[in-house]
Amino acid sequence: MKTYQRRVLATSGKRACHSADTTLLHHRDFPEIWAEGTSLVEAATHLANMLSLALESSGNDWRRVVVQQAVDDVAEFIDAMEHDDAEGLSGNRN
Repeated sequence: MKTYQRRVLATSGKRACHSADTTLLHHRDFPEIWAEGTSLVEAATHLANMLSLALESSGNDWRRVVVQQAVDDVAEFIDAMEHDDAEGLSGNRN
């Protein structure tokens, strides 16, 4: 199993405040930072942006390394989802 598959966690379904299905994503090491979208790739892109913002405000080198690893995990996740879409395997993975 790829590293990103154990670290990037997704939940999908209808939310009380939404009438459409949404996908929620967060990184295992940062459950307080989550993003939503109408697809896995959209949610992952939002999550990568949010983690990048956290990276900019990291206070020390240790924290910066941990956040950078999370950003890299999400980037790997996005690449895998886009690769699956290019092959026509995933469709809408909600």
